[in-house]
Amino acid sequence: MKALVYHGPKHVSVDTVPDPEIKEARDAIIRVTATAICGSDLHIYNGLIPDKQKFVVGHEFMGIVEETGGAVSNLKKGDRVVVPFPIGCGHCYFCQQAHLPTQCENSNPEFYGPEGDMTKGKGGALFGYTSLYGGYDGGQAEYVRVPYADFGPRKVPDNLKDEQVLFLTYIDELIEYVKQDKVTLNDIITHRLPLSEAAHGYKVFNEKKENCVKVVLQP
Repeated sequence: MKALVYHGPKHVSVDTVPDPEIKEARDAIIRVTATAICGSDLHIYNGLIPDKQKFVVGHEFMGIVEETGGAVSNLKKGDRVVVPFPIGCGHCYFCQQAHLPTQCENSNPEFYGPEGDMTKGKGGALFGYTSLYGGYDGGQAEYVRVPYADFGPRKVPDNLKDEQVLFLTYIDELIEYVKQDKVTLNDIITHRLPLSEAAHGYKVFNEKKENCVKVVLQP
């Protein structure tokens, strides 16, 4: 498949990488239909969060369920979902609180802890956000493996377009506000590009060219 890969500061490219596979019973494979470049992706792009490993970037994405592990009973092939940026197990103390899966105790075992310094003591895992945050490949790709898929992804109704719900996180109330037209999330999108032009999208967004505010990529 094609995916946007981080190689080093200011060096990202769309490469051919292996298709993701189910590794655990709670996994799902999502075919990405829309993904965005977040401002925090620029922290990686500019070398503020360095990583020696290559990885697929991106934590704002949504798509269609293609496959699920045996323990995922709330999703099925064909479901349309938006995937929150934190990877939460759904069972630990923080995941059981209303809005704290960012501090999941189980998704980032190597670097999780209270220290909070540069190289250890981070929170829970994040999609596509370096080894310090779990080392999970992100969603600026054609497909992505979603761990703990029975907890994270949120189903979205067919009458809402991708761009209306792409920026929803793990706060379920936001979905209801979008359904009721109480909040608009897609009015910040200034650039829409195919995934193949993702590297250009990063450059434009980073340098704030062409009055760029938000870039959405379509695989």
